[in-house]
Formats: sequence, structure tokens, C-alpha cells
Amino acid sequence: MDLARFGALGTWEAVREQAEINAPHAFMIYWTADVTGLMATSPSGWKCSEYLMGNHVTAQGMFHHDPAVMLHAPLRTVLYADAEGRTHLNFDQPSSHFASYGRPEVTEVGRRLDRQLADLLELLGAEVPEVLRSAVPV
Repeated sequence: MDLARFGALGTWEAVREQAEINAPHAFMIYWTADVTGLMATSPSGWKCSEYLMGNHVTAQGMFHHDPAVMLHAPLRTVLYADAEGRTHLNFDQPSSHFASYGRPEVTEVGRRLDRQLADLLELLGAEVPEVLRSAVPV
């Protein structure tokens, strides 16, 4: 992440506009780890990458109410291939973490993240867990 570039944008509205450009499907990648490389000498054999993905504009809607939400934002995700070569994308359900803060405003953002993840999975042609689709607004 280029913090100097964020500062150069000058206003939160400019940051919001840039986030929309960089995250046309609600999420952007903030960090990645090649877990396969880290485990190369282990007997595991998995092909795996880990990502932190999210949207700082979305996170601000929770951070505004409780900075502790940054324990769970951005979202931690793992992408791996199983022994048969099938690809899996795993993540915690956002609303389950964000509801634990006991603030309706934060809970609502968590539910919106559930729906955005469902939309992303659908866009990727992946199976969408019903629990993500059933996240209704507070």
C-alpha cells in the first residue's frame, strides 16, 4: 500500500473515488503471502497463498465507531489447491466477527461484507454459501 499516494489525494472524497476505481467488485488486495514457498521444504505439498483483502472505505464505516474492528479488517483469505487440483477460497464470515463488537452500525457493515463476498464468489463462478446470501440488513 502506498501511504504517500493516499496522502497526496488530499481529501477523503478523493480516497473514496480512488477506492471505487481500484475495487470495482468491492475488494482490493492489501497483502499476499506465498505459503507454498514458505512450506516448500515441508512434507505438506499444498499449493497455497494467503491474502488480506478489503476496502478501507468500507472499513472506515466500522472504524468510525470502534477502532478495534481493525483486528478483523481487512479480511484474511486463503486460496489453495487440493490433492485433486480443485481450487478452494476460504475466509471467515465477516458478519460473525463484526457482530461481536455489539454495535449495530458495525454489524450492518459486516452483513454488507457477507453480501459483497457472495457477489464476488458468484462473479468468479464459485459456489456461494447460503449463509452469505442470508445476511440481511439490520
